Amino acid sequence: ARLLDSRPLAEIEEEYEAKQQEYEEMIFRLEALRMAHDEIAAISEELRRSFAPELNRRVSDYLCRLSSGRYQQIHIDEHFQVRLQPPEQHALVDLRQLSHGTVDLVYFAIRLATAEWIGGTTDFPLFLDDPFIQADESRLQAALQMVHQISEEHQVFLFTCHRHVLQLLHDMDVPFHPIRLA
Repeated sequence: ARLLDSRPLAEIEEEYEAKQQEYEEMIFRLEALRMAHDEIAAISEELRRSFAPELNRRVSDYLCRLSSGRYQQIHIDEHFQVRLQPPEQHALVDLRQLSHGTVDLVYFAIRLATAEWIGGTTDFPLFLDDPFIQADESRLQAALQMVHQISEEHQVFLFTCHRHVLQLLHDMDVPFHPIRLA
């Protein structure tokens, strides 16, 4: 029988041992990655279980205030799909079925609740870039009133290109310092 490799047997055995060691290192790394994955998945699930109810509660509270009590219950599921219960219905509806102004307020409430949860008790600045662009006048006023309340504890940067927002802040006697860019 003819050998396909004419190298000395010692060289082949050495290469085999090196490949065997390389293989064992890869198995070790793979097991470490599996363990890390499982741990991250467990932490993620625990965070989701502990965070989701609190997020739902906080967002519901903000949204109730922003909508003058119209929307009192919101549900953000484990996939972060948002549904809420309009007062005239007994079932939760998908966010896409609501007006754009309502959607703006929901996302604003989510941002506030998330920032509050992440920030804890520490002061944190809040940066808002035209978050109420599609809100009607009454919702805009409620949202700006909430921004005013938040500004008592946190520094708020509200960016807008809409002069009526500045006028409404002025009409509401909300102290602010406008900075015109451009």
